Amino acid sequence: MTQNRRPNQGGKIVPYNQGVTVNPGVLLLAPHSPEAEEAVIGGVLTDPEAFYGIASYLKPEDFHVNRLAIVWETMIRIADRHESLDVVTVSEEIRAFGKADQFEEKARGFLVNLINRTPTSIHVEAYARVVERLAIRRRLLTVADEIKTLAFDEQLPIEKVTGQSEELLFSATGRANREQEFDMQQLLDDHSAYVKEVTDNPLVAGLKLYIPDLDDEGVMIFRGDVHILAAPSGQGKSSFLLNTIAINQLRKNKLVVIITNEMDETGVIRRLICGESAISEEKLRQGTMTPAEQQRYAQAVARMSKWRMLVVSQLNPANPVTPITIERTLRRIEHYYGPIDLAIVDGLKAMKHTASYEGEQQNELKLILPGLKNVAKLMNVPLFCAHHMNRQNSKKTKPPTLEGMYGGSAIEQYADTVWALWREEYDPMIPNQPSHLLSLKVRSGTPYFDKVLQFNKAANRYDSGLITF
Repeated sequence: MTQNRRPNQGGKIVPYNQGVTVNPGVLLLAPHSPEAEEAVIGGVLTDPEAFYGIASYLKPEDFHVNRLAIVWETMIRIADRHESLDVVTVSEEIRAFGKADQFEEKARGFLVNLINRTPTSIHVEAYARVVERLAIRRRLLTVADEIKTLAFDEQLPIEKVTGQSEELLFSATGRANREQEFDMQQLLDDHSAYVKEVTDNPLVAGLKLYIPDLDDEGVMIFRGDVHILAAPSGQGKSSFLLNTIAINQLRKNKLVVIITNEMDETGVIRRLICGESAISEEKLRQGTMTPAEQQRYAQAVARMSKWRMLVVSQLNPANPVTPITIERTLRRIEHYYGPIDLAIVDGLKAMKHTASYEGEQQNELKLILPGLKNVAKLMNVPLFCAHHMNRQNSKKTKPPTLEGMYGGSAIEQYADTVWALWREEYDPMIPNQPSHLLSLKVRSGTPYFDKVLQFNKAANRYDSGLITF
């Protein structure tokens, strides 16, 4: 990508305004990439959902090409009004704000050409990171000149020179992405503010589960934490997350997002209807409900129509679930629907670190889990993930262990809480078997536990953990 040309508003090539001469007659120009900047705009116009993840860090001033900065600023205004991002809305907004004269041709034609020149929208996140990195380099060049001026001013105390120089560097590179030091008073003040907030409203900290045995012991799922529920195949981890954890929150009018890479949206809604109506999935698929069940089905669907729930099914191997796609999805949903109370990821084992990353599951989870923790913290949401036990180590007659999970060492290092489902005498032919729900790891704020829940196979749910409606 070209990094030494800067088209101004008229399309001419102009040097960085304080160019650096390395050799006589050689002038370095401001680092930037018109191709990457165009690809970001074109990619968002092709796939508007990509905007919400990128806009969290990419600002109009990060674009070196003035016209593209105008377009990005325009997109931000449109998104803030919860309107769609497309060629028509963006070009009309540019005209309405009197910026159409910044484009040599009509803004609409300019945007269409960007779409046609964009190689693919799949890599728009990567293009955005290129734009961000080059913007940091340009800011560093500016800061270098300012630091040079400070250093030449011998009337300034050296402490002031070094202090202001550090502040300039932090400002250029983004203080939020750097390590910071916090003094004791600041830490105490922040924590006291948190304690006051959760004392006034305990649900600020996280969510009650509405499972009496667990609520009585103070078990919660906390905002900003990554929670994992693991079990061998066939022992109901997805059923517990969907038909107990999720349904309990939905019945309390919470906003729940379900991201799955193991079933499509029809499978998710069928499972939820099964849990809410207590009608087996076999009868729902085969259409063999009795008249009483049909009435129960209609009542369940009427209740569910009021639920605040969104399902994101991602089964395309070419576009896998990654921490970046989860953040993008949650930001878009929050933008349109408000703060999210709970996010469920059904299929941790099938996630990827990036869309193109290939590697062993153990190594991959060491990259995935820190990314998920960052998403949970940034979005201030409990992130609950379903995960598998190793077949080799998931002896169903013995309690599960962290070592018995795929990527167990990474989970032990990065997950905040880890729960497991386990049946002492597992027999798939027995319809209703009790299951142990036990905690294998807790970080802070919630106790260890081992509770027995009763599974209802016909309803595909744990009845002892489901609140009444």
